[in-house]
Formats: sequence, structure tokens, C-alpha cells
Amino acid sequence: MTAPAQPPQRTVVHGDAFEWLATQPTLGERTCVVTSAPDRSEIREAFGSRTPTAEEYGAWLTETTRLIVSKLDAGCAAVFYQSDVRYDAGVDNPSAAAAGTHGAEDAGAWEYIDKSFLCTSGALKAGGRVMWHKLALRTRPDNLVLGVNPGYTHVLCYGSPRGTRLPPPCSPAVSNAPDVMSRGETDWARGAGAEATERIVRYLRDGLGARRIVDPFCGTG
Repeated sequence: MTAPAQPPQRTVVHGDAFEWLATQPTLGERTCVVTSAPDRSEIREAFGSRTPTAEEYGAWLTETTRLIVSKLDAGCAAVFYQSDVRYDAGVDNPSAAAAGTHGAEDAGAWEYIDKSFLCTSGALKAGGRVMWHKLALRTRPDNLVLGVNPGYTHVLCYGSPRGTRLPPPCSPAVSNAPDVMSRGETDWARGAGAEATERIVRYLRDGLGARRIVDPFCGTG
């Protein structure tokens, strides 16, 4: 007789994510990460109650990814769910204005913070590797989306510096995670979509054998 499956358990650690990660030699066997690192508007406290510049945020996100990937045990992976941000380079980046590269006359010169580039830079610095890069859509693919965020979110999977093998291309785990997927419903404006999150977790469980998921930035949980 097959023993009944154990119900999932949830543990919430109250504390600073970076301090907690620093105390972990690794996150443990069969432990993967699924997270969405905060946007720069959400880390004001770390920068003296001000919004960090694009350059400061870029350095922060790169180092955050490096730290997380460095803690992965062999055979494990970290998946980052990150949306790019448009910002007004002439108004929103005082360090550039001070350097003379942007000024008031450049107001309206919109630029992108490419979070996929920043995360991948951090993962490679940790010695990890890019396992895949997918997109989660929050609208139809032929819709033009205006505002600070585009109509897609990067879904980035990084393997451990200690080695991680991709599951076979024909496995159900791979076919369940298409290159372009729907985000699905969210429980708040910046939340990860339920459909995309379920696909990610199933991939890690069925493809890599994960039995525990860690999210250093759980948001609304």
C-alpha cells in the first residue's frame, strides 16, 4: 500500500533576506528558489529612504542574484520572475545629470532597466549558468502596452555553480513550461501570475526533483 503524500508545509522566516542567506552554506539538497526581486521603488529603505538611481539598482540586483545563485546546492536551480522598467533618464537619474550625460533638456528620454541582463550578469558571476529564458505575458502578444512596465515578464532559470543538469527535452516537465506563457491572475499589482508560477514549480519538482522552494522576497506570500 502506498503511503499518503505529505501535505505541503510553509515556514516563514521573519528577518532580513540578505542576512539569512549569508548564514546558509547552501540552501540544501533538492531546494530550488522561485522569487521576484524587488523593484527599485521597493528598496528605498536600503538607500536612505530614497529611490536608488538606475545604476545603483543595477548593481544591487546583480549582487542579489549572485548571492542567491551562489547558495544553490548541486542539481538545483533558481528562477527569477522579473519585469523590466522604463524610466525617464533626464529626470529620474540625478547622477547622470551631474555627470553631464543627461540634463533637463533630456526629459522624456525614456530608457529601460533590463532586469534579465542584470540577473544573468549576477548568476554568471556566481559561477552559475543560464538554463533557460522564457517570457510570461500579461496581455495579448500583439498589444502595445504603455506605461513603465512592458506587457511581458522575464522568467529566468539559473543552474547551480555546483552543477545542474537540464531534464530531457522530451520530458513532461519541459513541455509544461513553454517559451512564451500566460502570466495568469495575480493577487496584487506586482505579484507573480498564478499560471506562470504553477508551471515554474512543476518544472522544478518534476524536472529537477525539487522538494522545497525558497523565496527570499515573498511579498504578499
